[in-house]
Amino acid sequence: RPVVSTPVAGFRDAPGTHVTIATDDFAAVLGRVLEAHSPTIGAPAGLPTWDAQAALMADALGRAAGAAS
Repeated sequence: RPVVSTPVAGFRDAPGTHVTIATDDFAAVLGRVLEAHSPTIGAPAGLPTWDAQAALMADALGRAAGAAS
């Protein structure tokens, strides 16, 4: 997967072409990378989605609210 980062240690000197460093407009750089890689970006099997993670968090909050009553 492509990575977009600010120029911080660990990313700014990363080898390879999968890391793009955004030194100015992070959102614009991110948009360009997403457009360039959109056909290849997808969630591999078994990788949690944002929707699944949000459902887990909602469940945990609901249980915590019930326990606090």
